[in-house]
Amino acid sequence: MVKPQSGWSSIVLVALMLLTVAWSIEVVGWVPGLGILTPAVLAGVAVGLVLGSQAWLPASLAHGWSIVLGLVTSTFLASTTLADFAPAASLEGLSRLERMGLVRDWFLSWLADALQVGAVRNDMANLVFVLEMTLLLWLIAYICTWFVVRYLSWWGAVLPSGFALVLNLYYAPQKYLAYLAFFLLCALILAVQTHLALQLERWRREHIGYSADITFGFLRDGLLVAVVVIALGWITPTGLGSGRFRDLLYRLTGSTRGAQEQFNRLFPSLNYPIRGGGTAFGPNMPLGGSIKLGNSVIFDAQVDATGPTPRYWRLAAFDSYDGAGWSRHPERSVAGDPLDTLAVPYAQTVPVTQTIRTFQKDTRQLFAAPQPSQFSVAVTAETGGGPNAADVLTVDSVAPLAQGESYQAISRATIADVESLRAVAEADPAWVRERYTALPPTVPERVSDLAAEVTIGTTNRFDRASAIEAYLRGAIAYSETISDPPSGRDRVDWVLFDEKRGYCDYYSSAFVVLSRAVGIPARMAAGYAQGEHVTESGAWRQRESDAHTWAEVFFPGYGWVEFEPTASETLIARPSSPAESEALAQADANPPPVERDEVLPAEDLAEARDPLDPAAAEAAGGATADPRALWLLGVLGLVAGVAGLGFVVWDRPLRGLSPAEGAFARFVRVGSWLGLRPGAGDTPFEYGERVAGIIPERETEIATITGAYVRERFGRRASDGHAARLSQSWHALRRPLFAAATRIGLHRLRRRR
Repeated sequence: MVKPQSGWSSIVLVALMLLTVAWSIEVVGWVPGLGILTPAVLAGVAVGLVLGSQAWLPASLAHGWSIVLGLVTSTFLASTTLADFAPAASLEGLSRLERMGLVRDWFLSWLADALQVGAVRNDMANLVFVLEMTLLLWLIAYICTWFVVRYLSWWGAVLPSGFALVLNLYYAPQKYLAYLAFFLLCALILAVQTHLALQLERWRREHIGYSADITFGFLRDGLLVAVVVIALGWITPTGLGSGRFRDLLYRLTGSTRGAQEQFNRLFPSLNYPIRGGGTAFGPNMPLGGSIKLGNSVIFDAQVDATGPTPRYWRLAAFDSYDGAGWSRHPERSVAGDPLDTLAVPYAQTVPVTQTIRTFQKDTRQLFAAPQPSQFSVAVTAETGGGPNAADVLTVDSVAPLAQGESYQAISRATIADVESLRAVAEADPAWVRERYTALPPTVPERVSDLAAEVTIGTTNRFDRASAIEAYLRGAIAYSETISDPPSGRDRVDWVLFDEKRGYCDYYSSAFVVLSRAVGIPARMAAGYAQGEHVTESGAWRQRESDAHTWAEVFFPGYGWVEFEPTASETLIARPSSPAESEALAQADANPPPVERDEVLPAEDLAEARDPLDPAAAEAAGGATADPRALWLLGVLGLVAGVAGLGFVVWDRPLRGLSPAEGAFARFVRVGSWLGLRPGAGDTPFEYGERVAGIIPERETEIATITGAYVRERFGRRASDGHAARLSQSWHALRRPLFAAATRIGLHRLRRRR
């Protein structure tokens, strides 16, 4: 009743492919509770195997049953993860059926919030994400198994699961690419297995003999070819990430930005793996549990010697807090050509010229010192408001930058002095008040009371912000290993009154919330700290471990001014008086201009690369090999792969056959390409006569091959003594057969037109 035509090994390969997809999603850890994907996949494979094996069962009926089973199974599995999202007290005494009903109710509530285009609850969205991923993986597992069992279709098994894997890994760190390699290994072996199953079926139908151990030989050779192809593919993409292909990929992914923003609204607190591992901050930045930063090199920054050295390298600014994390909501996107000015030249700001060299692939979001103004490449900037799009939230390069590529930027760095900031008495612009003083209702009243208590006795904005900064540096202990925030709790309230430990995300979040509670417009900025100074090149090197967030406070007339509430970082040194600020400004009165096509010379690029130790170089993405050599290696690998597959597909299945069986099998195979498959009632002689009618000039060779096959097959006369003659006949027949196949194929193509 349940016996796959392609063999049990094909079911094992399909299951391994699908488990690879599930494990890749689990290891990224988008939300808690994703461990249920593994049983969901195994259940989907089992249902696909059982239903697909029943040839009498209509496909529509089988698919309907699979959807019903998938919904029930997914809801059941999701109910086992409720403790990750709901308070334990609310689940006490609930039966399994009642918990499944609670999953249903949460999904309907989430759907109602989603349709109203409003904010959704984070805990509810996370449970729905687990539920939808479970159902999706179930359906993919069922569909892939169905195609293999019912149709022996390799494409039907690989395309759905492969698309899911690539989509997940596209947003995951590069270190998870090992899952892709294992998936491809299973997929290539499955290709061999399904092809062999199709050939064996045809040979049995045509009564062509074959060796009993052909299955083992096929799988062995397929494994070797798969390993070679994957090994070659693993080392070649380094040179394929630039040029027109990269630009096309960027345009395709960039065109989906609206859909991505909608997805981020529906699932606002996914654990995007961006801290210390990527080159971009998305529109949302949730506040989660512990973090573990690596040591890979992200970029080098060389700063003009006449200007102040930036303390931070900003990637994005976030304006909205919802109790569980941060998000940014740009009002518009501004396209800027090279040299276009973005930032407003506020008082006591000076231009700082930087040359950034990225060590990551396909860098889009650009690193720059705070308040970026000009770039040497065409950019698109997200802005939050203000005159002339002055409120820059993030800047993207129009074309993604390849690994090792450089660009220049000018930022308007603030050198505002303490005395001037204390004297600010102007009212904030309306766009600043509306965007940067808002707090959600999730913030408890005791947080506002604490802000008032900390700032009591202060008479100006700078002193109030400084008081909050000093309080947080003493009240919260720095730790990258903290508890997971409780579901439904405001994160700032939790870290201030319960956990009292955290890292920069929590320090800066608490600073901004406390500042807004007393009327100070503030926001959170994300990017990288200053990094280490490389003596040999003079550059500042940023690694994953330098990923950082800090706070920015708006001062009318002076713009955004940075504050550092994180206890592990040193306080920001500021000029104490206008005279000191003026001295700093004079030191950078004539900064060098940014040229449109100016980048670091080749010798400087080499100098910037040399200080990398081997481990760091490997972490930064590997050696920068000559793209032409990599292209050549890729072409050679492709040729070798095609040749290997040709060997497996053509010659290997015919080994073990006698000379007459082998010659006749080759003759039938090529004849089938002519559209002349042997009929169910054809004798070998009758089939040979039909083919000889197309190429009469080779009637003798056809008669030799068919006669030897009939004598051996039915007269039990061995053909070993005629091996040389049969080989000569096949070689004489081979070229006319291929020529006839080409001629007939072209004729059919013209008739279709």
